[in-house]
Amino acid sequence: MTTRCMKSAMPVVCVAMLVCLFTLGAPTASADGVDPANLHIVCTVPTVCTSGSTTLVTGTASTPTFTVIGEDGTESGTLFLGVLVPNGTASFSVSPGSFEESITFSSGKLGDAGNLNEPGETDFEFSALSSASGQVGVSASSFTAYEFNEGPFTGGSGSGSIGTITAGPLPTGSVVVAWLEDSSGNVLDRTPLSESITTGVATPEPSSLALLVGGLFGVAGIRRRKLRT
Repeated sequence: MTTRCMKSAMPVVCVAMLVCLFTLGAPTASADGVDPANLHIVCTVPTVCTSGSTTLVTGTASTPTFTVIGEDGTESGTLFLGVLVPNGTASFSVSPGSFEESITFSSGKLGDAGNLNEPGETDFEFSALSSASGQVGVSASSFTAYEFNEGPFTGGSGSGSIGTITAGPLPTGSVVVAWLEDSSGNVLDRTPLSESITTGVATPEPSSLALLVGGLFGVAGIRRRKLRT
């Protein structure tokens, strides 16, 4: 393509095409330099998860088991969990992991100064986390945010160096998020909100509920006809 551009009668157009080609081929990054989609929380047996604005824990709801993986390339650092309990405190454990601190979180973003103060953490807004609890019928006016250090972590290509993590028992509507820090405490990566987990059993959608009720009535009708015959 370069040779054709040099022979063309429209060099300005060719230069523009080359600039576009190299620009489109370059890797992109988020505005704060943190990859917002590389780190993921994955539920493990016996926990069952379903999708929502965050992932809903629908099996062993109060004590989820999960792991953290990386998707693209290889990242290393220290892995942290944020466990957010709505409208009060809770007594629970995270294994493995060591407790760092707890705060009352009721506005702004979880990583803001005055909250957990995590430089580079800009995703976990209070309103979004409150909406996550709302998926299971919990209206959160505040959270107690507990921070746990999970130790050295290396992840990539759909895997991670930390095995199964257990957290609980947690109240319904609790939200678990994760992030990766470098040696200076700056956030390298985080789970998108859609890859965090919320404890509780999801309420069936109206259409699903209607199908369920209709099915129950159908079964009752069949049994009634069998009794008559």
